[in-house]
Amino acid sequence: MRFGEDPRLLVNLSVWETPEDLERFVFATVHRKFYMRRADWFEKATTPRFVMWPVVAGHRPTVDQAMARLDRLVTDGPSEDAFGWERIADLKLWLKKHCA
Repeated sequence: MRFGEDPRLLVNLSVWETPEDLERFVFATVHRKFYMRRADWFEKATTPRFVMWPVVAGHRPTVDQAMARLDRLVTDGPSEDAFGWERIADLKLWLKKHCA
């Protein structure tokens, strides 16, 4: 998926049932081989290029919403509304609270 004018920018937007499902996909399938080689294909980032946030059931996030979350992460740092792998435990707690 392309976003904006920069042909080097790729967007991957997906919604996962649980954080465990995402972790399993990234680290326990063939995808792990690609994830671990990302430095071979992408420039080293000086700011976050990946963002996660909780999504209520039935909502389909847009690329614009994802870019706003990424901007929030870059500008304000990790929060419960925009974070990376280091805050995955926060997402698990949010899901327990809001989706139990």
